[in-house]
Amino acid sequence: RNLKSDRFEKARRSRTNELDLLWLKLDSMASRRTIVAAILSVALEVRSAHAFAPNTFQPLLRSSTATKTCNLAAKFPAASLRPTQLRQARSAIPLRMMSTVTENPLLALDTFPQFNSIKAEQVVPGFTKIIQDCDDKLAALEADLEKKDYVVEINSFLSTLEALSDDFGRSWGAVNHLKSVKDTEELRNAVQETQPSVVTFSTKMSQSEAIYKAFKKVKEGKDFASLTLAQKRIVESNLLEAELSGIALEGAKKDRFNEIQQELAKLSTEFSNNMMDCTKAYSLKLTKKEEVAGLPESALGLAAQTAVSKGDNDATAENGPWVFTLDMPSYLPVQQHAKDRSLREKMYEARCTLASEKSEGKDNTPIINKILALRKEKAELLGKKNFAEVSTSTKMATFEAAMALMEKLRSASYDPAQKELEELQKFAAEQGFQGELKPWDTSFYAERLREALYSYTDEEIRPYFSLPKVLDGLFQLANRLFDVEVVKADITPPLWDSEVQFWQINRD
Repeated sequence: RNLKSDRFEKARRSRTNELDLLWLKLDSMASRRTIVAAILSVALEVRSAHAFAPNTFQPLLRSSTATKTCNLAAKFPAASLRPTQLRQARSAIPLRMMSTVTENPLLALDTFPQFNSIKAEQVVPGFTKIIQDCDDKLAALEADLEKKDYVVEINSFLSTLEALSDDFGRSWGAVNHLKSVKDTEELRNAVQETQPSVVTFSTKMSQSEAIYKAFKKVKEGKDFASLTLAQKRIVESNLLEAELSGIALEGAKKDRFNEIQQELAKLSTEFSNNMMDCTKAYSLKLTKKEEVAGLPESALGLAAQTAVSKGDNDATAENGPWVFTLDMPSYLPVQQHAKDRSLREKMYEARCTLASEKSEGKDNTPIINKILALRKEKAELLGKKNFAEVSTSTKMATFEAAMALMEKLRSASYDPAQKELEELQKFAAEQGFQGELKPWDTSFYAERLREALYSYTDEEIRPYFSLPKVLDGLFQLANRLFDVEVVKADITPPLWDSEVQFWQINRD
């Protein structure tokens, strides 16, 4: 930025001094050699990023600091380090030392995803670049494995794979997270356009014969017994994942398997989009106090706030209007507290029929049927009886054990549940209810029964369960169970919403 500025010399001296200070800081961290090496490796990346101006950057390259950096970093190449170590390394370098190689935040190597900078129009070009780079790295890795007859040093091999997966996965994860929490038509279209390429690369990597052969050689080698439990688990999990990804298939069967993978990814996205659209589309505006009778103040406050967001700027909790949605914080209080039975029924039916034949153009029924058919076909291609066997292959449970547990729970709980329902029906009749309890009645009368038995309401205990108090209790429990300390982080990473909180987990 300063190449044509008279302030360049000052900037160059400042950068040199920062690197010298960084070296002095690292020199006192002898017990953390791996992280130190990672930071130095990234320092080399910083130096390389300025290669476009070699003449003006020569003073720094000639410094003793740069010599020390090169000598030590050469022993610990960045490619052999885990992604978490590299991100720690990058975060340790002053931000103004890091050159802005690209304006696309999806390509950034920052410690945290740049959620506040990612835009829909950056997704397609960003992932075109990411997938191309990862494809090149995968090809180079496969060629290297073949050259070495698939004999690997386990730590280096696993680190390389983790780095490759992390480069690809963290950006795609950031985009999908944004789609979940800040969905827009533009972002949805970008994800839809990018997803086929993402699935193709993921399938290509999981079906890599070179990587599979390398893991197979480790598993069958004499040194496998000396690996740590974690390393053994990683090796065995990767072999299983490759087999479940169709690596043993050939010809038309493999082509069909890959088509199914693409179709399942597409259908899953369509299913989620339909659910999200139908949930967003539903709202119920009430204007009369008798319509919201029984609802607690907190529920009315939220309904009034929703009304304001939809244009009723004068809405209040006391006088309305009130707008209810199918989001659980709005929906659940209606089912538990609304005296108007028709209101409970209307919202219950709306939620139970989300994205159904009642949702014009958003019916998930054919999507569900198609997913079931494709999963069955996928299982058959893999030599499994059903998709449940595919799913449980990577879990501790088996299909038979899971079904046995379900039956054990059903047989143990059915009679007590039937008795509880009869007691609730009797209590409702005592309160003046006539007829058989329907699904939109049970939550309402269960709350009334609890209030009668224990003499308290949700609103009375709400102050004791404010968010700060709940978080404090949760973190104290985590401390007792896992010996970790959860504290507010002293940094603020890029966030997608101002209300998002950022916490840090410490462990001595």
